Amino acid sequence: MPPDIESLVRSWIPREQGSESTPSPPRSVSLSWLNRQLKERDYHPRLVCEVAFSLNRLGYTSEALLLIGQGLSVSPLSLELLSCKGYILASKGDLVGAEVQFSAIIEFDPSHWEARLARAEVRRMQWKLLCSYRDYTRVLQSFGSHPIALFGRSYCRVMLSQQTCESGLVGQFDWNDPRGLVDDLRSLVDLGEYDLVDRLIKDSFLSQESDEHQLNLPDGGVDLLLIRGRVGLAREELNEAMEFFNRVLIFDDSVVEAYSGRGEILFRLGCFSDSLAEYSTAVSLSPSDPKLRFRRGQALEKTGEIQAAKLEFQAAVNLEGDNQDYLEQFERLELVGN
Repeated sequence: MPPDIESLVRSWIPREQGSESTPSPPRSVSLSWLNRQLKERDYHPRLVCEVAFSLNRLGYTSEALLLIGQGLSVSPLSLELLSCKGYILASKGDLVGAEVQFSAIIEFDPSHWEARLARAEVRRMQWKLLCSYRDYTRVLQSFGSHPIALFGRSYCRVMLSQQTCESGLVGQFDWNDPRGLVDDLRSLVDLGEYDLVDRLIKDSFLSQESDEHQLNLPDGGVDLLLIRGRVGLAREELNEAMEFFNRVLIFDDSVVEAYSGRGEILFRLGCFSDSLAEYSTAVSLSPSDPKLRFRRGQALEKTGEIQAAKLEFQAAVNLEGDNQDYLEQFERLELVGN
């Protein structure tokens, strides 16, 4: 199979005209030429798909769909061709037609997660939010953490929670559980998908001019603020991150992660005494967290309290003995002390 299929398609199209300089041959002519080329290759599904995708990118969408039809006449059960047709229909704006194609694949192979993800996307674009939510959930159950599925499911949660549910669905499906949204958003942060998280939280929730207690998911409001703080930290937007952590503590002054987040910001800014105060509060609330003990040790070392820092590093090692970073820092201070 040629490595650059689009170049091949470009060469096939004008060749029928007998001139390499002809930029736009009649479509019927180009299609007959392509059909002959593919027929010689027995309409191999992978080749048909690649040619069809190339034609679609070049603006020959109708021709691409006709070629896929020819391929399906030879291989009617080709999931690859059905999937290709679905993607091209979706790119053309025929979301209903695309959904039909992806549904046919799923009916034949319920474990086909790519088709289920694609169907979830086209359903979301049609505002079939509950059906879309279910598809995203099935993808995540079989695939694990997938950024598109996590974003899509979170988006459906947000939109469903904002709608007035006249059919009595509220509380009957897990999309209405605020913890589910929080968990999905945390997974997106762990994957580094900060823009997606920002779009879901900042635009859908926090940009509204209302008190955070009035969020559509009130039970998860503080967690959403925490997640936005984590995004700010990851982006080095320290002032914005500090603002979100401060707002968390206005609503609940026992949130360990907010104190830890403020401690990290102040440490990065070189305010080591203030950072130590934040980490000390966090440790007092969660003394068995090895990461907090370690970071408090780092702040203590920066303020010159070496022996106290050593004790914190030792506590971190005792709590998580297989962490090489903790052990190395403890051993380093042991050498300094000796």
